[in-house]
Amino acid sequence: MAPLTRNGKRLTGLNLSFLLCFVLLYSSTLSAQSPLLCSTSATNLDVRAEGLTEPVGSILLNCTGGTPGQTISTNLTATFPTAITNRINSAGNPDALLTVDTGSGFVPTGLPVLLSSNTVAFNGATVTVPAGRALAFRLTNVRLAIAPLSPGFPVAVQLSSSLTLSASTAVVATPRAALLSNGVNTSITCAGSPLPASLDLPSLFAA
Repeated sequence: MAPLTRNGKRLTGLNLSFLLCFVLLYSSTLSAQSPLLCSTSATNLDVRAEGLTEPVGSILLNCTGGTPGQTISTNLTATFPTAITNRINSAGNPDALLTVDTGSGFVPTGLPVLLSSNTVAFNGATVTVPAGRALAFRLTNVRLAIAPLSPGFPVAVQLSSSLTLSASTAVVATPRAALLSNGVNTSITCAGSPLPASLDLPSLFAA
């Protein structure tokens, strides 16, 4: 006997087939929209506390998930506790670099844009999920003005993205005081035989 619906009517074979197709279609849609889950890490570099254009460590997002062949487009924003001092091109964009690796090496993706003095965004970063469903994003070539910060205090970046990140912050640098040197000019006093009146070989030997 066919099961009852909420209004007391019984489902026919056609109704059951339609319901089954709807469930399968809905499940397929959810699978196609499965998000990337990304583990956040960074390289913590020692930088000069007096520096104004210090290169900081790279930021790595190791991601898994998605559906093989699925194209994913995302934006990534990085905010630092001090000014970004990268070179700026004629369009006003910094030369910071976002790359993605799907198994064949890192290639550039996304357009870097300065949103403020200390925030850079990469818009339109696009990647196709590989068969292994594993890929990585890497943010590199960021330079910062370290001098306004306290020596020894870790420099952390704040990340924002439509990707699911394991952590939204990462330490990219630690300011260290540069080596100081002190030089003192001294003279060397030399003493020896007096210079002979005649500069010839016998006179020099006799002196």
